[in-house]
Amino acid sequence: MTSDLPYFTFDKKTLSAVEEYKNGNTDQPMAFVNGRDISNKPYKLDYEFEALGDILSGEYGHSILVRFTDPNDHEEFQKIEELARSSLPKGITFKESLREEKMFIKLQKKDDKYKAVFNPPINPTSLDKSTIHQGSLLDITFQPNMWINFTNEAGGIFLNIASITIDGGKKKTRRR
Repeated sequence: MTSDLPYFTFDKKTLSAVEEYKNGNTDQPMAFVNGRDISNKPYKLDYEFEALGDILSGEYGHSILVRFTDPNDHEEFQKIEELARSSLPKGITFKESLREEKMFIKLQKKDDKYKAVFNPPINPTSLDKSTIHQGSLLDITFQPNMWINFTNEAGGIFLNIASITIDGGKKKTRRR
């Protein structure tokens, strides 16, 4: 691992769950591992993406299909996924986030508001008024983390989104 990529260090509880899994026990069905930098602080990234459509609303919440605008960011994210894959215990299948330089960004909500800070603001109950449309440039700040589902023997990356700036943060009226 290089110092400019995150470390996925398992805490005692997660290490215990991994040992239980190796011994055929799945009493703890899930574990989450935060991405940390070399100083053990949360690892934050800031990438620019292009939105490939509007915010999607489905069974699992709201999300945006995006594509990397900078090939270097895409390459770095692939390395982060590889670090996560190599950190998983044997027998756990890694679920990739990336497919052909595209991925879904999940927008977590709490109390009918997005957890992430949007500039300009977006109301999750009024998606028809969203300023995110196909072609919007999104500057997204996030922390990469890992999830492990011992019961389903799967794991992968999830992103803790801190902020999303849409088209430079300027309120624009875009024709559709």
